[in-house]
Amino acid sequence: MKRGILMSILFLFTILILLAQGCTYVTDKENYCKTDNDCVIGGCSGTLCGNREFIENQGFTTCEWKEEYICYKKTTCECINNKCQWKETNEFLNCMEEKGE
Repeated sequence: MKRGILMSILFLFTILILLAQGCTYVTDKENYCKTDNDCVIGGCSGTLCGNREFIENQGFTTCEWKEEYICYKKTTCECINNKCQWKETNEFLNCMEEKGE
């Protein structure tokens, strides 16, 4: 019984620590950024959005072409909430829906 209570307290303490770190804690190193300049486009078909270090060292994709890849030309790779990601503009989202992703 005491062990169960101790484990529950330890679990709650861990959750509180994670919550105290807030939204700035990023574990996704390949997408972490501070500014838009930290983010670059990569991959053979230009479909990867990540930080410069990741794209230059690990950002590889197979060289294939899918119709929806044209949609990435309708958006930008930006730093949003400290994460490199594609900006989901209406034009981009509509294109992706139209092209079948």
